[in-house]
Amino acid sequence: MGVAKIATLWLLGVFVVILHYQLMIRETVKSILPEFILDRLAAIKSRYFIKPKCFGVEITGNCNLRCAMCALPQMVRPKGIMKLEMFKSIVDQSVKYKMPIHNFHVFGDPLIYPQLEEAMKYFKAHGYGPGVLSTNGVLLNDERIDILVKNVRNVLIAMDSMDEKVYSVLRNNDKYHLLTENIDKLIKRSQGSDLKIQIQWLRTELNPNETIDPFVERFGEHDNVIFFGKTTIQYSGDAPDLRVEKTKIDVRTCYMPNENFSIGWDGLATFCCFDYDMKQGIGHVKDDNIHDIWYGPKAQQLRYELRKGIFDNLPTCKDCNGPFS
Repeated sequence: MGVAKIATLWLLGVFVVILHYQLMIRETVKSILPEFILDRLAAIKSRYFIKPKCFGVEITGNCNLRCAMCALPQMVRPKGIMKLEMFKSIVDQSVKYKMPIHNFHVFGDPLIYPQLEEAMKYFKAHGYGPGVLSTNGVLLNDERIDILVKNVRNVLIAMDSMDEKVYSVLRNNDKYHLLTENIDKLIKRSQGSDLKIQIQWLRTELNPNETIDPFVERFGEHDNVIFFGKTTIQYSGDAPDLRVEKTKIDVRTCYMPNENFSIGWDGLATFCCFDYDMKQGIGHVKDDNIHDIWYGPKAQQLRYELRKGIFDNLPTCKDCNGPFS
């Protein structure tokens, strides 16, 4: 065994030991300190030291599809279009407060946005963050492809499955062949540009063993295209449960309130994209800037109540089957 390999294994062992003792120390501290001190430490962390790891701006709540796993069909909040002035203001604030915008989606399909070119051009010139445009891809045409190639850095296409029957059930349409043709056109037109394309497949009870291979075989390997998979989620209410593992965990451990920041098309903000009707609003961009909303008293109070298992003001969290830890 070479010296380099021995050194690598030794460093890996040291890392594992450090991680082990770090976890032990953290649990020991939790068991020793009084609960009111732990609450205070959590409040300080929430007030000063957390930033959203997933900041979504919903430029439209409208969508051309009604997908099987989506909460949009049962959504009761109004659907609409974000005013361009509001969008630009949010972009400017994200730069000012160093809060990167990760995607232009909470619900709805951004390709429907009537001022898509102007909005994406503004973000590319002035924005902060990856700014992923997430779409089901059905509405991709030559005009929209041209807008994406010229003005967007990252686009995600939710293909979900290369099995036509599975796709038709998940996405509730017969546009499989149209979508694959649209993706082909986008990949071809994007060559030589700075557009990065992500093609997503979704692991559900309908396709638990599907892999990346058929996606790569169908669309080919390109420097600006990546394929990735994720496991489906289940929204509360009447949304169907297509998860492979149907588990429910203690929601008090949920990371979403400290990591997810979603602003709806009308400016109402929540700290969880599972809150599709935004019943747990933490502020409005018409009243406050995004920094004061994220770190504000309403957000702090709801985070505290979730940690304590108080659900009077958290109806979505109470019934949630989401990603908790």
